[in-house]
Amino acid sequence: MPTFDELIYVAHRDNLGDKRLLAFLGAVEQGVQYLLNYPEESWKLFVKGREKELDNDLNRRAWRDTVPRFTASPAALDTQRYKRFAAFLLAMKVIDKAPTAELKPGQRDQDTLPPYEVLDDIMNCLVELEMPLPEIVARGHTPELVKKIERMLYLAEYKRRQAAPGVKITAKNFGRDRRYPITNKFREKL
Repeated sequence: MPTFDELIYVAHRDNLGDKRLLAFLGAVEQGVQYLLNYPEESWKLFVKGREKELDNDLNRRAWRDTVPRFTASPAALDTQRYKRFAAFLLAMKVIDKAPTAELKPGQRDQDTLPPYEVLDDIMNCLVELEMPLPEIVARGHTPELVKKIERMLYLAEYKRRQAAPGVKITAKNFGRDRRYPITNKFREKL
């Protein structure tokens, strides 16, 4: 099996020079350096306040075995590594086509989504601030757009539940701090 990464950050190529992305990757690298240099202190921070749930033999072994495998430069992009792993998955018949962003040829995010500034504001209102839909509309967004973004967010909820836990980078994370039912027709009325 070729080398692979368990957590991958994805960014659009047009945003690779964005200061926010670079700051985020720098913070991730600092966090990883702390983990590598101070594994025992990092473990204590990891279980702090949740000892009954997390401080057990299985988690201690997983921590001990995982931390040394962290790369010292998580922001480095090794495209050949991903190509090798995709080829391996194809050869082993785990997948039947090479991974893509699942966009049609020539399709861009802006074809189905509003400009990022608008999308970011609506998502922040829905996720971080947990604002009711009428309050989001009162900020100047159309009711149709707010409902569309809310619908897309809820429809993608099952994907977040299937994903591995990620780094919490905002006040509320997807998971423990934010739970939505994934049953049909669960929507706030507008």
